[in-house]
Amino acid sequence: MKIFLTILFIIFFFISSFSQEQHEIDSLKNLLEKENNDSVKFDITIKLFNKFNEKKDTSISYEYLKKAKKYLNIKDKNILIYRYSNISNIYRKLNNFDSIIFYYKKIADIFKGQKKYENYINYMNWAGYYYTYLGEDDKSVEILLDNLRFSEKNKITKQISRIYMFLAFGMRRTNQEKAKEYFELSLKNEKDTMSSTYFTSLNELGNIYNSKNNFQKAIYYYERSLKIKEILKDGSIVYSYNDLATLYHRFGDLEKAAFYMEKTIPLREKTSNKYEICFGYINLSSVYIEMGKFNEAKIFLDRSLKLAEELKMNTLYKNLYNAFYSFYKKKKDFKNAMESFEKVIFYKDSINEEESVSKIAELDKKYKTEKKEAEIKLLQKDKEKDNAIIQKQKILVFSIIIFLILMIILAFIFFKSKEKQKKANEILFERNVEINQQKEEIQVQAEHLKDANNSITKQKNKIEESHKQIRDSINYASRIQNAIMPNMNLFEDNFSEYFIMFKPKDIVSGDFYWAKKINEYLIFVAADCTGHGIPGAFVSMLGVSLLNEIVRKKEIKKSNQILNELRKEIKISLRQDENEIKDGMDLALCIINTKKNELQFSGANNPLYLFRNNELIEFKADRQPIGIYRKEKDFTNHVFQLEKNDLLYMFSDGYLDQFGGEKGRKFMRKQFKEVLHKNQNRTMIEQKNILNETFENWKKNTEQIDDVLVLGVKI
Repeated sequence: MKIFLTILFIIFFFISSFSQEQHEIDSLKNLLEKENNDSVKFDITIKLFNKFNEKKDTSISYEYLKKAKKYLNIKDKNILIYRYSNISNIYRKLNNFDSIIFYYKKIADIFKGQKKYENYINYMNWAGYYYTYLGEDDKSVEILLDNLRFSEKNKITKQISRIYMFLAFGMRRTNQEKAKEYFELSLKNEKDTMSSTYFTSLNELGNIYNSKNNFQKAIYYYERSLKIKEILKDGSIVYSYNDLATLYHRFGDLEKAAFYMEKTIPLREKTSNKYEICFGYINLSSVYIEMGKFNEAKIFLDRSLKLAEELKMNTLYKNLYNAFYSFYKKKKDFKNAMESFEKVIFYKDSINEEESVSKIAELDKKYKTEKKEAEIKLLQKDKEKDNAIIQKQKILVFSIIIFLILMIILAFIFFKSKEKQKKANEILFERNVEINQQKEEIQVQAEHLKDANNSITKQKNKIEESHKQIRDSINYASRIQNAIMPNMNLFEDNFSEYFIMFKPKDIVSGDFYWAKKINEYLIFVAADCTGHGIPGAFVSMLGVSLLNEIVRKKEIKKSNQILNELRKEIKISLRQDENEIKDGMDLALCIINTKKNELQFSGANNPLYLFRNNELIEFKADRQPIGIYRKEKDFTNHVFQLEKNDLLYMFSDGYLDQFGGEKGRKFMRKQFKEVLHKNQNRTMIEQKNILNETFENWKKNTEQIDDVLVLGVKI
């Protein structure tokens, strides 16, 4: 009798909970209709969105989100910040990163107007960080560098270490060495060694050494970060477990990889971040596949697919179908493996085309050889499906009985467990004592570690003080050099598309680009000064200064005359007639008459490439530099009528002379032309990404030997 009453109570509890939830929603709706105060109505609308979102009623929840946005047209800035924050929090739950960035910038602008600069910097930091989720690392770096300049100008030192950390996030995909440098700068500038900035930078340095296959250093940084998070009981410990699992996975210790990855799952599931949950499922399934645990792997792959279809994010689809490909390939199910790999290709633009075709052909061949057997199995599966439907119908008939039986069993277990409760509590008390002792030991170790770090820091400061002044001077020179580069608006206003691939070998560069518009004449230059680093940077700044003077004051509008005058001024400035200094520059200079659509080109050792209708037209440069030369002559002026969709490319020799590839040879001009020709029908941004990826794949672990500059525009 008692058991039966318990079952009835449980059923009543579930029904009343549902009824109470609906009653709360109805009350909020009625209150929204009667309320006149906009602030209260906004809060009610947000609550209703959350209620329907939790019920996964997307259409209704989005209607309330639209209503909430109608209350954003107010003058009170503090209330507006509050409402923007609520809206951005909703978009965080929905993983809508474009909207998060939009509202974070709105909040930052208000704080800037109120001169609350630390709050302004904080929100702009996060806006820059979320650009990395969209794959727009260039925008992330641009925002964060502006933040760094703003912090230095206004002497807001508390934010410097955090800006360095976010800058590193923005660079880690494209320039890992630069990302490593910024994470190290973050550690150096962060005074609180127990802060989130400190342990995050430690963890990310571990990731970088992991990608470089440096197991020992990766473990060193991971464990330092993990110890701090364990002391603080910080929620981001899930990322430490994930990164340790990834490390052990890469180095073949699948048991440890599974151990750490399994620890991440309950932590991810406690959050409302579907992206993180899906990402964790994919990673765990990949480990299970390699361990041969196919049943467990399939469970997490199916969960991942359900979440990915809700989020509709290409990055998730790419990783998910790559895991499905490995799963089916291991199980020798080549039909599904081929279908999965085709989806990987669809969602991963950067995958190697020849490798993709080869893998598909291999899978297609294996699939055809087993096609007849698969057809037989398919017929058998259809039969099994029919049987399964019949079985489900039987299960439906007995489901209520089974439910009652289960409830009786649960009630029995519950009453039985009360007899053992006393003993269990004693065991739990003993374990709590042990845990507290371990906690005290960890805290003591943390204090010793902090003291040791402080001692090491003091010793290092003495050694690094002299280097700091040099680095600061170089960094300041870099900012000056960046400041004299032309405004991108000049390119955006005059070309349908463009890109600038600029990769200095050192902090400062001997390559530079320059542009100026005088009336209808648009003049732009890509130059390569003698050397790189500081010497090259001095010559580049001299070149920019002289070009500005020649074009503005002397109003020369012939490309060859500009180069003749520039050579004359360089020789005078460097006193090349009085000594043996042979510094100078190679460059390509274009002038476009925007009214006539007419091109002038002159080059000092550097040519101009023009693509029109799949055909390359090369404008040769004069074989002489800008500077003293034993056989000097006037530069040639090439004149050419442009057409719509013509593509122009100017470049330094850094890309062509880079050593790499399987045989460690130079990239060379021929291969450079092939890359441009093959991708000329893509957008200029896509071309820039392809050029950058080709360069990095060619260079790999080889040191960059020179500054790299490639400038492309579309008429």
